[in-house]
Amino acid sequence: MGGETAPQVGPSPYRFGKYTLLAKLAQGGMGEVFVALLSGAAGFEKLVVIKRILPHLAEDPRFISMFLTEAKLTASLAHPNICQVFELGEIDGDYYLAMEYLEGVSLSRIVKQRVHRGMDLRIATGIACQALEGLQFAHRFRAPGGGLVGVIHRDMSPSNVFVTSAGLVKVLDFGVAKVSHHHKTTVTGLKGKYPYMAPEQIRGLDVDGRSDLFSVGVVLFESVTGEPLFHRENDFDTLQAIVNNERPRAADLRRDLPLDLDEVIERSLRSRREERYASAREMAEALTRAMAPLGGVATTGEIADFLRRECAQDLEDERGRIDRATDHLKDLTGRGLDVPDFNLKRARPVVETQIDLQLARGKRTQPFDPSATMADTSAVTSVGAPSSEVARAMRARRRGLVIGLVGLTLAGAAGIAGGIYVANQEEESEPQVVVTEPSVPAAAATSEEPAPPPSPPPAVAIPPEDPTAGEPDNKPERRPSKPASSKSAAPPTAPALPVGNGYLSMDTMPYSEVFVDGKSVGITPLVRHPVKAGKHTVKAVTQDGQSKKLTITVQPGKIISKRIKIGED
Repeated sequence: MGGETAPQVGPSPYRFGKYTLLAKLAQGGMGEVFVALLSGAAGFEKLVVIKRILPHLAEDPRFISMFLTEAKLTASLAHPNICQVFELGEIDGDYYLAMEYLEGVSLSRIVKQRVHRGMDLRIATGIACQALEGLQFAHRFRAPGGGLVGVIHRDMSPSNVFVTSAGLVKVLDFGVAKVSHHHKTTVTGLKGKYPYMAPEQIRGLDVDGRSDLFSVGVVLFESVTGEPLFHRENDFDTLQAIVNNERPRAADLRRDLPLDLDEVIERSLRSRREERYASAREMAEALTRAMAPLGGVATTGEIADFLRRECAQDLEDERGRIDRATDHLKDLTGRGLDVPDFNLKRARPVVETQIDLQLARGKRTQPFDPSATMADTSAVTSVGAPSSEVARAMRARRRGLVIGLVGLTLAGAAGIAGGIYVANQEEESEPQVVVTEPSVPAAAATSEEPAPPPSPPPAVAIPPEDPTAGEPDNKPERRPSKPASSKSAAPPTAPALPVGNGYLSMDTMPYSEVFVDGKSVGITPLVRHPVKAGKHTVKAVTQDGQSKKLTITVQPGKIISKRIKIGED
């Protein structure tokens, strides 16, 4: 190339090491994603995707450690139904992943086009079966030495299922995955998209491959019905709906759904993972059997034909953006101009996607917070808010059911690991807390519950992992009593102290880290976190340092719910 540099007028491609960044595809709390061109000898060119970590995160050693662990893990997963990672690199302090470029659309885009209608059953199940094959490989993945690694995705949602123009389905973004032979990290907060999380993941219990199958069940439900399953008006209510298994059946919303297919979806969505399918392949085989009377699940060719019919404009727009970017690059190099190096402060992709336009209108990247950056935790699903038909079906299923609230533990450091961490292969018990009365509705809960009547509190099964059960806070100091006189029938009885655990549910705007008596217990929304009975000081701290403090009194076996705004008087 010549020594002259392309004039900085309008958008331009940028050099990033051996890659040329052409267009920005997405940006989130953790990084930004570009489509890039890799050039080599004899005119070799290949489109790739570059996932680059944002500058402020690159300065955080904890985050870099998590990112590098993720990258090494993801790069090892070589399977036709998993997006391939080619390279982990670093350029002038910028860490990045180079991944295969995929032409196609995400499943979320397809489902959006079929809102309130649902997809063709053979296409929907064909896509699900391919995604399950990718998960089967990850769940049974073995390290080069032969040891079982067992990678669990933990963020299976429509946006992480990509359908290529060739009809292949790729599972994307193992960025919040966990493995089965490594250590747990100490980052708190839920990782993944709330409406697709398994109940045990929300409760802070260890997860395994069956947790991913629950998420696939949610995705399949939404694909065939065109309706959201667990999405509610806010994160708090969404999490409550999942742990209470508050939902309709797919057959309630789609009358032509075969009974066998409805049963497969139902089994994958059971609250107790022991009742779900034992493996991703077992679920895929069940789907194949269920669809046999309708001609079986769709083949890759049939999925490719479907995509060309339903998403022709999306595919054409994507090809047009790439063609314009590469033509602009060839024009610059043909005139002997150097492509400028990527500059963190001024770089803009040559083609502005919809995400770029949103960013230009004022959306800014938030500072690093482990609970916010590992994944998008928005409760917004690909199909929007529930329709009136969904609401009616849910009300019908509620009739005659007594739904106990499941005890949740949004764990602190040891409860929920961030990034990539290890899971035990042994089965883990899932203790449940049964309360005889419903919790306070999140939307109306702004004050403490009234004290219970004098009758004995309801029986509560305390999770065994809670070492503080039965130890009330703030015991009053016992003073030496005067010797009882001979006329006294008995010494005075000390007042009864609260015994056992109550529960704190809390949501804040903006989201915050919650401290109870100075100890971090998780990131909001906090759902039914066990707290010892008695008085406690609760403090919510946002990532920009604003805070709000309040005092609560927790009764044994009772739920206290709070919803507050921070930064307002």
